[in-house]
Amino acid sequence: MAGNVFRNRLISKIRAAMAEYKEAGSLGHSLLKGRVREIAVQNLFDPLLSPDFRIGTGTIIDAHGKESGETDVIVYSSKLLPPILYSDRFGTFPIDACLATVEVKSELTARELRTTLGNARKMPQMKYTSGIYDKDTQTVHVAVVTRTLFAFSSDAPKKDELERYKEHDSGWASCPLIKQFCVVGKGTWSFDTPGRKWYYEKPTAEHEEVVSFLTSVVDQLIDVFDSRGHPKLRNYVKGGYTSECP
Repeated sequence: MAGNVFRNRLISKIRAAMAEYKEAGSLGHSLLKGRVREIAVQNLFDPLLSPDFRIGTGTIIDAHGKESGETDVIVYSSKLLPPILYSDRFGTFPIDACLATVEVKSELTARELRTTLGNARKMPQMKYTSGIYDKDTQTVHVAVVTRTLFAFSSDAPKKDELERYKEHDSGWASCPLIKQFCVVGKGTWSFDTPGRKWYYEKPTAEHEEVVSFLTSVVDQLIDVFDSRGHPKLRNYVKGGYTSECP
């Protein structure tokens, strides 16, 4: 019964988000972009997050000053490091405190996909100062930010979205820039890193593709959080990693 309550509540939120998205369709492109981000955050992500995790929008920065492009949704934990906020949600977020990103699109097009991938290419170049030390291997393990994409619709209704994705990311088969993406009404595609394989969740009347996407993103947050250990603010203040004995 409890599981049904959770599921029914989530499906209700998804349907509410879709209804608001359709109402927002009359807005101009610049206004629609901001509105769909608000719809996604308020209806889909905020209700699923525990108090340990928060949502922001803006840029991500590492301790050496490298910065990402502007990102629609950044899931972070202020328990790890504090962000620099210029408003309630907008700001700059240290990468060691960031757990996942979601680019939100009203309509996924080839151009929007290229823009998203262009921003995603900056992320692997950023350096983490956190992690968990493994005495057996004498290495530091850290889980990187989970990079994802969510779209309310697509301009290619008949074309498989993974096939289009392959055209724009040469590393799609082994190390894709986007690990998971969802297009409402078309499906969710998720990459399994150990198995190097893509999995597909088909759409249903109850938006199973969105349920799968949201729960997968949220379920990964704890694992990424736990891998960060105890990042130090002084690394960002001093402008680099300060080595210490493990």
